[in-house]
Amino acid sequence: MRIEQEPLDPEHLADRVRQGDTDAEEELVRCYGPRLLRLLRLWTRDDDAAREILNDSLFTVVRALRDGRVREPRFLASFIWGTARNLTRTFRRARGRRPVHEELVPESAAYDPRLELDEADRRAQMRDAIAGLEPTDRAILEMALVGKENLAEIGERLGLSHDAARARKSRALKRLAEQMRGHSAAGRGHQ
Repeated sequence: MRIEQEPLDPEHLADRVRQGDTDAEEELVRCYGPRLLRLLRLWTRDDDAAREILNDSLFTVVRALRDGRVREPRFLASFIWGTARNLTRTFRRARGRRPVHEELVPESAAYDPRLELDEADRRAQMRDAIAGLEPTDRAILEMALVGKENLAEIGERLGLSHDAARARKSRALKRLAEQMRGHSAAGRGHQ
């Protein structure tokens, strides 16, 4: 088993990244990525979230280095850990706002199939809802959900920051969910 070590000269590595050296970016990922991923798995207890936060963290760090926003490059490891910690806190806050899932027992569950839209209606309504989104939001959703691209790649392709791409994706999904809930409620009202 090979354990990656921090670079001998983080300031030199940071300077190479700032100058646009893609080999330096890869070296940064090789040196810091494996340990950071292990730490993120401990912090999140969620492998998928840990990998997404790892990608977001390293992308944010590389972007900050390129833009010259890292004041103390000799403390590169601390900057990386701090960035990951902040993104993990954001993840935890978002996860804390998710609704709690409670198991339904047969006695309390009431199901009326007439209240549900059939699959063809749901698909048609979803197509209409997607068509109503702004073109950029549609493109972001298509790249993320169909093309399986990460938000860093999407932002770069569309000329958006990573945070802007993430916010637009989130808002677009929220709009779709609200529209589908509205269609579902309207369908129940006309039964």
